[in-house]
Amino acid sequence: MLKSRLSDRGALFDGTCNPDRPSHWLKTDILDRAELDVKQWHFVIDDNPFLPPEYVENLKKEYTGIFYDRYILGLWTLAEGLIYPFYQEAVAQTVPRDYTEYQISIDYGTQNPFAMGLYGLYDGTWYKVKEYHHCGRDTQRQKTDGEYYDDLVLFAEGYPVRHIIIDPSAMSFIVLIMRNKKFIVRAANNAVLDGLRHVASAIKQGLFRVNDCCVETIKEFQIYSWDDRGNDTPVKESDHHMDADRYFIHTNGIALPKRELGENKRREGRRK
Repeated sequence: MLKSRLSDRGALFDGTCNPDRPSHWLKTDILDRAELDVKQWHFVIDDNPFLPPEYVENLKKEYTGIFYDRYILGLWTLAEGLIYPFYQEAVAQTVPRDYTEYQISIDYGTQNPFAMGLYGLYDGTWYKVKEYHHCGRDTQRQKTDGEYYDDLVLFAEGYPVRHIIIDPSAMSFIVLIMRNKKFIVRAANNAVLDGLRHVASAIKQGLFRVNDCCVETIKEFQIYSWDDRGNDTPVKESDHHMDADRYFIHTNGIALPKRELGENKRREGRRK
């Protein structure tokens, strides 16, 4: 439609975009076609003279992997390999800590595994304190919503849990939790790509750690990979604790404070 509006002699269209996967339609159908009258300019984040240096440095620390390549270096990069190749930075020793706040995040499964994580806040960092894992296929015993709720109550026993975060698609289980009025339910922000980016940023910034007693979570870290079809999606296998962690971090916006600080400074600068 844009091209069909450029009928006048000398007409042109100026556009800007962040790069995506190399197979994205904008790159393959327009930018890579030599026969089209298209001029490209490549910029990196340091080329923008209006961004405060502190804000730029914070962004460079927050972005990792393909997100760094795309949003900092301006490259059309394929998502491949491990999603969190630096996952070992997140593993912490299981020791007593004076956590000041607790939440639980759930990836609900019937035949697939049902995964829960208990998260505690200590000295500005969220720790995955412990995990719950049940797979009906592996145990040959499928649990009901009522049984999972009993397991949730037992899992939270002894901890002043503030919120339960759960994928909004698990409606029957959400209704059950709400009827019992023991926990406050928060629907998870289940956006995948933004969620993966925020988990990666939280790990790199030291805002999220996993106690080494969470063996199923660490197993998933070791194999959690990008789908090799180039669609910017994870392999949907052994990813249930990864999903629960993503729900928790993305819903709470744990990796966002530094960026929000930079944006506030930019807005203050414009007002001046």
